[in-house]
Amino acid sequence: MDLLDTDIVSFCTPYPSVCELAFTLADHGHIFLGHVVTLSDYTITDLADGQKDLTRQLRKLIQRAGFDLGMELEDWVQPGNDTDEDID
Repeated sequence: MDLLDTDIVSFCTPYPSVCELAFTLADHGHIFLGHVVTLSDYTITDLADGQKDLTRQLRKLIQRAGFDLGMELEDWVQPGNDTDEDID
């Protein structure tokens, strides 16, 4: 499994300081790490109720995993998103 396919809550669980932010991100539809790395600092800070410290902490965790905020992921497709199915 690709790390980008990890749900953001599981990714942040070992780091209690950002767990609430992870739940907030998931509640707003940013469920997978692949979603979150495409967000800007501004968006994350907005979802963190203006707490830039939380954004910095989350960014540091993401950078340790080899990614960063504001990335463009052209080839990443979220898990369970089968686009080959015909929709009638």
